[in-house]
Amino acid sequence: MWSVEETTTSKRRARADRDDRISVRVIAEDRVSRHELPRHGEVCLGRGADAHITVPLLDVSRRHAMMRIEGDTVEVCDLGSANGTELCGRVLDEGDWQPMRSGDWFTLGDATVVMVAEPMRSTPARSVGREDYFEALTAQIDRHRRTGHAFAVLTLRCVTTRNWVDVVEAMLTRHEHLGVLGEALVSLILPNHDGAAAQALAEAIDAHLQRIGAHANATLKICPRDGQRPDDLVPKLRPERRTRAATARPPGPVVESPAMEELYALIREVAPSMTTVLLLGETGVGKEVLAKFVHQHSPRRAKAFLAINCAALSENLLESELFGYERGAFTGAVAAKAGLLETAEGGTVFLDELGEMPLSTQAKLLRVLEERKVWRLGSLKPLVIDVRIVAATNRDLQKRIDAGQFRADLFYRINGLSITIPPLRERREEVAPLTRTFARRAAEGLGRTAPEWSLEALECLQRYAWPGNIRELRNAVERAVLLSREGPVAPRHLPDEVRDAIAADAEDDETAALAPSRPTMATIDAMPPPPPPLTQQSTEEPLSSSVPPAAEARRDSAGDLQREMERLERARIVEALEACQGNQTRAAERLGITRRMLISRLERYDIPRPRAGRRKKKD
Repeated sequence: MWSVEETTTSKRRARADRDDRISVRVIAEDRVSRHELPRHGEVCLGRGADAHITVPLLDVSRRHAMMRIEGDTVEVCDLGSANGTELCGRVLDEGDWQPMRSGDWFTLGDATVVMVAEPMRSTPARSVGREDYFEALTAQIDRHRRTGHAFAVLTLRCVTTRNWVDVVEAMLTRHEHLGVLGEALVSLILPNHDGAAAQALAEAIDAHLQRIGAHANATLKICPRDGQRPDDLVPKLRPERRTRAATARPPGPVVESPAMEELYALIREVAPSMTTVLLLGETGVGKEVLAKFVHQHSPRRAKAFLAINCAALSENLLESELFGYERGAFTGAVAAKAGLLETAEGGTVFLDELGEMPLSTQAKLLRVLEERKVWRLGSLKPLVIDVRIVAATNRDLQKRIDAGQFRADLFYRINGLSITIPPLRERREEVAPLTRTFARRAAEGLGRTAPEWSLEALECLQRYAWPGNIRELRNAVERAVLLSREGPVAPRHLPDEVRDAIAADAEDDETAALAPSRPTMATIDAMPPPPPPLTQQSTEEPLSSSVPPAAEARRDSAGDLQREMERLERARIVEALEACQGNQTRAAERLGITRRMLISRLERYDIPRPRAGRRKKKD
């Protein structure tokens, strides 16, 4: 029989054994998941179903990176991914194993993975309110005076609808402290961080917040360099900003055009019912905004609103995420998991990009809609659910039905009410109010006041066609606010394609002015009589073309200029890809465009999407 001392020793060893476990936190957009690593072995991270840790983002390769654990030693390497792996800002070569310490992070596309030598459920200390946080900060200052160890304080101000505080928390270890000082303000106590380490962490946090469209205004202070009092290390919170943040409500949609007013009036009538709504329109027109509007004006507004992008998940992953699975349903299913449709019980599910859903999943979704029951993978009995479906797509579903890529019966079932959202170019009266709204939000996220807009910049926004619709407008406005600092926004702060819209319109106006005007009846009467027709004996040669020589020369010149511009643009893209060793994200940043725009240019100029040139070819 064990003695009391032996039992106590065993418990201490068990507790120490648990504390030594290593775990990772995967931050995919604004969602955080935690995974415990084995003591020995290799763990694959990627988008594919065969990865040990699945990261469901499109810019993550199926087998993206590998972690190798041998006791307390942890290493990571890239597996030849399309978009590369960066360890604390350093790009990894394929197969190049690099060591990791607790608190280090690496990126997989737009996802961030943080490794901590802590149990899976460990979190940093957290306080809410200025009083509790300053008490913790004062204790840390006293500890510094006793030990002499420097520490850092990082304060972040960020206004966004994203779950950004949990993203920041996931980048920290349990030895650090997160204080929530307001709805848009947090402050971090980082013990044993000198200036370089704290700056690297601040840059990593800011980089991931930018990936999810949240721009943070950061202030970094080092104790004792910047002071040894709480007021020296934390910026003062202005009362008017705190009051405004505490009383702010989610802004409503911007509705200025008659077409959108009719559309929203229709949605208000349909929202209280159980009718399935199908939203149609180009990418970026605001389909998710309208889906949320349906939910907010329905009796389900107090329940969950769940948005699912059907194009962002593979077939196997989409099915398991939607319907859930039982323990042992497939390899790796060590515990039962509820599907997303179950978790939205009583609420609304928004299925975005429905046209990209695989046929096998379409059949199961049709069954759910018909029976209001969901079958988990590996389950022998269904679960009754109560959810409302709102779907959206930018595809022509009728054409996909004809091509055998979409089920006709699902289309008829989902098409309770079809609403086509007009593109932004057909509701230009909303460009200015949307610009003001996006500019105000971006400025608040940077801790600034909203800047003024010059008439030339507003004219550029009004004249541009906005092929990316509202999403493209928001990105352009946020970019302009960032580059203009606190001065007025000028055309030079806008993307090239937006700034050039005025020049293109001016060229069209000049061409129209040079074109001959259409004759009126008065000018026809004043014209001299036409010359007699030429006979066969005429020595004049017939015209070879109805286009005047000068106009034909201008057309050829314009065509040559267009081809030359396309050649230069293609050469710059190839040069940027080579300079960035095939990394598309970094190449897009180098060119000053978005990654989506770069991919569009690659397809336009028939440039193969590269695998990183630095990679070694696999045997």
